[in-house]
Amino acid sequence: MLSKRIETLPKRDAWFYEIQRPGHRALAVKEGANVRLYSPNGNTLDCPEAVDAVRKLDARCAVIDCQLIALDEQGQSRFEPPGLKPNNHTMHLCAFDLLHLNGRDLTNEPIERRKQRLCTITLNTGVTFSPSLDCDPDMLIEQVVQLSLAGIIAKRRGSTYEAGKRGGTWVKLQVNGTPVSDDALKRTKRPHRPPASRRHRQVKDV
Repeated sequence: MLSKRIETLPKRDAWFYEIQRPGHRALAVKEGANVRLYSPNGNTLDCPEAVDAVRKLDARCAVIDCQLIALDEQGQSRFEPPGLKPNNHTMHLCAFDLLHLNGRDLTNEPIERRKQRLCTITLNTGVTFSPSLDCDPDMLIEQVVQLSLAGIIAKRRGSTYEAGKRGGTWVKLQVNGTPVSDDALKRTKRPHRPPASRRHRQVKDV
């Protein structure tokens, strides 16, 4: 699911907000002890720390829409290619949506229900859960500027997940830093594709 660029955040009546850090969009696929991370263009991502965290999810199988972020020694987000850790940066996985859980397709369920389940399965795993923020948008923008974060994603309440579509129920206000990009990932090798199941065909282009 893709977000549209905007210049002004929508009012919070029908929307909630999430913080966007500098990083790389990814899809985490867990099938038992087998975990793989994929970029939006289908490349396999090499990030052992994130794989280990996903393996600890309280779920037999799960597909998570997420972001890989690099943190420096002060805990500040940096824009670094996954698999490379200059200056002792560590890679973390920030999860913001749950598409499938234990064989069940959740994409037609409201986003609030998906995020509630995502919060539950990520507890004590090392996977960071991206919370929904219900606050004044102007105050939120000020905080994002002060913390040098990338921007803010607004998501319409009650919305379903539309893989590969830019339908307008997710919108993005870029505030600071480098936009999320796949450019640095194009050097990675082409992956072993996920199993050709209906589940993965639905979500391979997020």
